[in-house]
Amino acid sequence: GSTCPHYLLFTHDDVAARGNELVVWPSIKGPRDRRRLLEGVDSGAIEILTSGHQPCALEQKARPYAEALE
Repeated sequence: GSTCPHYLLFTHDDVAARGNELVVWPSIKGPRDRRRLLEGVDSGAIEILTSGHQPCALEQKARPYAEALE
């Protein structure tokens, strides 16, 4: 399997604190999900870290939250 670094580093609390800077799809989840992903990396079940990157202009991230992914 694979995951992206932002899912290993952040939780929904960070999204709430940092706003649209951390708006991604699928969304960043809670501490339990982060812990499970880290366990997957440790066990070897997650073998690949990808960027999951889709270019996004700063203007897009500056939109209200509900519009940031449009």
